[in-house]
Amino acid sequence: MENQEKLVVLDKDAKAVVTKELESLFFAAKQMYDWVKTDSLTEEMKETLLNLSEHHIAKVSNKVKYNSLSAANLEEKHAAVREANGRIRDLEEKIANMLPIDGLKEQLEKLSRTIDHWWDDLGFNYVREIQYTKYGNILIEFGFSLDPSFSSRYSDSPLSDAELQQRMIDDLKERGFDFYEEGRRDYELIDNDNNRNLLIELLEERFPSMRLREFTNMAATKDHRILRLRGVKIIISDLNDILKEENQTK
Repeated sequence: MENQEKLVVLDKDAKAVVTKELESLFFAAKQMYDWVKTDSLTEEMKETLLNLSEHHIAKVSNKVKYNSLSAANLEEKHAAVREANGRIRDLEEKIANMLPIDGLKEQLEKLSRTIDHWWDDLGFNYVREIQYTKYGNILIEFGFSLDPSFSSRYSDSPLSDAELQQRMIDDLKERGFDFYEEGRRDYELIDNDNNRNLLIELLEERFPSMRLREFTNMAATKDHRILRLRGVKIIISDLNDILKEENQTK
């Protein structure tokens, strides 16, 4: 029997600390990346962000019991890191204060409409929830509403809309999606590797910064022989992804 590599297993408190520090590390790295990409990184912020990153790495190293150089130097750099944290908070506050709050509601509504329309155009027709997180990300739960008759039930042109929805389903079949149709008037998207991979490809192509959170499913048959996809949750870290196609056409 082959020896398995030892896994790092953390208790719930250590895991909470590590995930929090990694999220903060991600923010610092993303901020530095944006400034480097646009040639706007100052010497002062270079030092500040790198010190801050070392601090987060040191905290993670301590919790996972890894003797890193950052952890060894943590104590002597502690005062500098606190100062760096203060600078980052001041900078974030200054940036936030520079942005106009007027029109924010309309901007968020536009982002949500753009997401809704894109999902509708694919034929899936149902965005279950959109949330904006405290870190400036957007959390989206996409659902599926694939019954042509239901989609057009409250429409002024029900027959035309039902035909359009049927064409969209046919297009999804041509893309390779698998549906469960046996004994049903509507369509269920089967939960299998093929459908999951196709959805991930669509989402990654449309939102390059997206990270998959989870798929959800439920039984499509009484005997649970077939599962159907209920939804897919993703998080988008770059909100520019949402409007990129619209901006490219201008």
